[in-house]
Amino acid sequence: MKTKLRTTYLVTVLFFLFVTVGSMILFYNMFSEEFIIANNKKIMNSVFEDAQGMDLSSLTKSDRKRLKEFSDKGGVIAIYDGEKIIYFSGDTPERKKNIKRRKFDEKIYEYTYTPKANMSEGRKAIRLKGKIDQNVKTYYLYCSVKLRTLENSIGLISRFMLVEMIIILILGIPFSFYMAQRTVKPIEKLGKLAKKMENNEPINFEEYDFPNNEIGNLAEQLKSMYLKISSNLNELNNYNYLLKTQNKELIEFDERRKKFIGAATHELKTPLAIISTQLEMMNTDNDEAMSEYYESIMEEIQKMSNLIREMLNSSFEGDIILSGPMKVDSLSELLDGMKDKYMGLFWSKKANCRFDIEDNIYINMNNEQIEQAINNYIINAYEHIPEKGTAVVTLKSVGDKAVISVFNDGNNIKEEELNKIWQGFYQTDERVKESNVGLGLYIVRNIVKNHNGVCYAKNHHNGVEFVMEFNRTDKY
Repeated sequence: MKTKLRTTYLVTVLFFLFVTVGSMILFYNMFSEEFIIANNKKIMNSVFEDAQGMDLSSLTKSDRKRLKEFSDKGGVIAIYDGEKIIYFSGDTPERKKNIKRRKFDEKIYEYTYTPKANMSEGRKAIRLKGKIDQNVKTYYLYCSVKLRTLENSIGLISRFMLVEMIIILILGIPFSFYMAQRTVKPIEKLGKLAKKMENNEPINFEEYDFPNNEIGNLAEQLKSMYLKISSNLNELNNYNYLLKTQNKELIEFDERRKKFIGAATHELKTPLAIISTQLEMMNTDNDEAMSEYYESIMEEIQKMSNLIREMLNSSFEGDIILSGPMKVDSLSELLDGMKDKYMGLFWSKKANCRFDIEDNIYINMNNEQIEQAINNYIINAYEHIPEKGTAVVTLKSVGDKAVISVFNDGNNIKEEELNKIWQGFYQTDERVKESNVGLGLYIVRNIVKNHNGVCYAKNHHNGVEFVMEFNRTDKY
C-alpha cells in the first residue's frame, strides 16, 4: 500500500515538533536546577563585587536599586555595619531582627573578605557571607536564595513548557496539514498533467496554475517537453507515412521482380533454343548458307533484346503514392473530432484556433490519410503563427467540391516559393535553421492527388491560407 506524500509530510512535521519541544522539556527538567543554581551563585558573587564599589556608609538611590534587583528575584540581602543593619531587603522587622541575631551576631566569624556563593548544608539555600572594609569600618554582606524558591520557578516553567508543547501540537496539526496541502497540491496537478500527456489528451495549459518556485520551473520544463514531443511526433507521422509508402512499393516491386524473372525465363527459352540449334548447324555446314544463319541469329538476338527491354520498362511502372482502402465517409465529423486536439496546442503560444465546419459533407476517402493531410496543414499553421495570433480552419461546400482551408496570421510566402513548398524536403529561407525537414506539404500533395483533389496556397494581406479541394459525394 502506497503512503501518500501528504500523510508523510504531516507525520514528519508533527514528529519533528513533538521531538523538538519534548526534548526541550526533558533537557530543562534534567539540567535546569544545576543551571539555575550556578547562575544564582554567579549573581551573588556579582552583587558582592558591586557592593565593594559602593559607599556603604551612605547608600544612594541607585545603589539601593541595584541591590533590589537581586531581592526581586527571590533573594535576601542584608548589610551590617557591626552595630545595626543598614540595608535589608526582607519584608518584616521581625525577620530583620532574626537575620541580625542568627546571621551576624552569632556567626560573624563565618564572614570573609573573599567569599564565594555556596550551597548550604542540606541543600536548602544558596548563601554568600562577605566582609568589606571602608573608612576604617568593617561591613558585613549577607545574600541568600532558598532552593525551594528556585524549585518553584523550575516547576512553573516546566508546566508552562508542557502547556506550550500542547499548544504547539494543537496549532501544528492544522498548520502542518495546510503546508502539506500547499506543497502536495501542485505535485498532484503535475501528475494529472502527465497523465493527460500519457493518454494523448488535449491540454489547455492556461488551466494549470503553478507557484513560482522549483515546482513551477518543473511544470514549465514539462510543458516545453510536451510541445517539443508533439512537434516531433508530427514529424514521425510524416516519416511513418513515407515508410508505409516505400514499404508498399518494395512489396509491389518484389512481386513484379518475381513475375519478371519467371516471364523472362519462359520467354527466353525459345530464342535461346533456336540460337543453340543454328549454332550446331554452323559447326557442321561451312557453305555459303552460313550468312543466312548469321542473319537469323542476329534477328533472334534482337528480338530477345527488345523483349528484355520491354520487361524491364514494365517492371518499374507504377504509382509511388500509397493507395489503401477508401470509402464514403463524413469529412465534417472527421474534422470536428480533431479540433479539441489542437486548441490546447495553440494556447501554448497564447494563440487562438477557430474551427468553422459545415455539416453533412461527404467524400470518398481514406480517413487516415485525410486526417494526416489536415494535421500537416494545422501543424504548419501552428509553426508559423505569431504569439497571440489567430488560425481559422474551415470546411465548406462550394458547388460539387468539398473545400478545406487553414488560414493563419503571419508573414506571407514569397511568390516564387508558392509552388516549391510542395516539394519533398524543401524549406523556405526562414525555416532552413529549424528542425522541420519539409515533408509535411509534400505528403499533403501526394494524399490529395491520391484522392483526385487539388491543393494550393495563397497569400492574404495579414497571413497565408492553405487549401485542399475534393469531389463531394452523396452520403451513400
